[in-house]
Amino acid sequence: FLYLPALRRVRRVVSNQKKNRFVNTDFTYEDLQRRKVEQDAHRILNTEKVDNRLCWVLESIPVDDTNSQYGKRVSWVAQDLYIPLKIEFYDKRRRLVKRLLNSNLKIIDGFWTVMDAEMQDLNKKTRTLMRISEIKYNRGIPDRVFTKGYMMHGN
Repeated sequence: FLYLPALRRVRRVVSNQKKNRFVNTDFTYEDLQRRKVEQDAHRILNTEKVDNRLCWVLESIPVDDTNSQYGKRVSWVAQDLYIPLKIEFYDKRRRLVKRLLNSNLKIIDGFWTVMDAEMQDLNKKTRTLMRISEIKYNRGIPDRVFTKGYMMHGN
């Protein structure tokens, strides 16, 4: 479930909606979730620098092509942080369709955190910048906060 405060609605996100755009942005629901390592076959293609950080260039191809809208992803993963600084998304025909650029990395509560994530839709020639202005980790939030009722009504 996802609470959208501007709309005052709770939306259920189901697996067949993963390729839908998130609140009319260039991000899809799939782009916002983490994939399990075993869902893809991975191989290191090269090493390159991004923003003065040495990165592994990692190709990831879904093991089951029905569990992703993408045919493959190529990620530039910072070797010192293990965080992707850039990800290119390819469709099922292996055409580059989107690019994610992660920047403004900060240590918050002991965790390296991406504060700015820009998704570029290369077909539509649009982009969305998601900027985190404040984040707190490990605050001991009770499980009841993550229920549909609590999201809607605060209890």
